[in-house]
Amino acid sequence: MNLLRIDQELCRTCGLCSAICVDDVFAPARPGAYPDPVNEQNCISCGHCVAICPAEAISHNRLRREKTVAFKEKRPRVAPEDMELLLRSKRSIRHFKNTPVPRDRIGKLLEIAQQAPSDTNSQDRRYIVVTDRPTLDELEERLIGYYKSLIFWMKAPVRKFLSLFTPHLMEELGKVLPDFKAVVRKHEQGEKPVFRGAPCVIFIYGSKGNLMGKDNCLTAQDYLMLQAETMGLGSCIIGYATGAPGTLAKILNIPKGMQVYSAITLGYPKYRSPRGVDRNDPVVRWI
Repeated sequence: MNLLRIDQELCRTCGLCSAICVDDVFAPARPGAYPDPVNEQNCISCGHCVAICPAEAISHNRLRREKTVAFKEKRPRVAPEDMELLLRSKRSIRHFKNTPVPRDRIGKLLEIAQQAPSDTNSQDRRYIVVTDRPTLDELEERLIGYYKSLIFWMKAPVRKFLSLFTPHLMEELGKVLPDFKAVVRKHEQGEKPVFRGAPCVIFIYGSKGNLMGKDNCLTAQDYLMLQAETMGLGSCIIGYATGAPGTLAKILNIPKGMQVYSAITLGYPKYRSPRGVDRNDPVVRWI
């Protein structure tokens, strides 16, 4: 396959590449012997071997060398108290300035989002960035229409009939029915209760058939939102959008077999909170 190339002039025969690879791509390391990628067909292009090589002796045909980032220290260290402060300061932003987010900043966010873990390094996720106001308004209208239809189906006679076939679903929908009604009411009052007038909405979608498809999208979502926080951008997860995947698929032309698992509003916050607030203590079982 010639997927991996070992520069023997640089290689120190330390065996780290063989030790770190969990897919047995390399033959077992032998003292003084150069690494031998005998099972390249097993490679998932995770890049562990390239990342750990102290001599930069390994080239991988699927990984762009110019995208490799050299760390000044053995591992970049963010002070725990700084990381905690960042996480505590991250809030769901629902009020945005009327300021566009530059495309290059969005591009950087997507680049960082793609660094998020995925199953067997599948990177099974794609992105749609919507900044066009008419498109965002159409999405808002269509989603409101979807929730109006749900409210109709939850009316007493219909709800009772459907409960005979899907009792659990109808019970769960009943719990969030007041929220649906509130969203529709705010829309009728001239508000934009779904996307909150955000200048940018990012959708992340993945394969329905992949058991980890949703997880692949959500890890990218979290990376993106935390990176956005460091760039002065606010964000919010929009469950009212992902709760209507069929509606999104039609408007956004999502390919068959794929589903939107994440919708994130993005923009410059109109307000900033000067403090973090309390959260419930974690519910834990130690085993």
